[in-house]
Amino acid sequence: MNADQDVRHNTDGRRGRPPRDWDSEIEKGIEAAMARGDFSDLPGRGQPLKWDSDRDDDTWLANHLLENAGFRPAWIDDDVEIRAERAALAELLDDFAAWYAQAQAEFDGLAEPAAGERRADLGAARARRVATYRDRAEKLNRLIDRFNLTVPIAGRQHFRCRIDAEIAAFEARLDPAGR
Repeated sequence: MNADQDVRHNTDGRRGRPPRDWDSEIEKGIEAAMARGDFSDLPGRGQPLKWDSDRDDDTWLANHLLENAGFRPAWIDDDVEIRAERAALAELLDDFAAWYAQAQAEFDGLAEPAAGERRADLGAARARRVATYRDRAEKLNRLIDRFNLTVPIAGRQHFRCRIDAEIAAFEARLDPAGR
């Protein structure tokens, strides 16, 4: 038998291999399960699908189905963690800047040596906050590096934290006159 003899016509007249009876077997299985009531107590029965994301991309449905089945790719968890840590780092600097401005205003009228001691305390607190930020931002950059290597969609990659630039901007906010 040569290759031309192996080609058959499908039931709709198209040439090619005949379809297997998988479709009919699957349909029979679904109908039997429906008759037994296997689908009658599913969560959300009769309700529209819940779209729990505002993202509209090609992978959302696949990730949603995997997550609902108890599977979730690690890069999704990393993405959530990166976004949360970025927000926490911004809050870390913003909260300190507000506290610093208030503390500085409180000691502006103090006489020496009390004002000098207070300035030294503020300087030490400022240095600790910068060190904390730097440490956490370096850890975040390591997470971002790992994430960028594993995320399957290049458009989802994150930029690394520009640690020195962020610290310089923070320092400028604390001392706008450059004192």
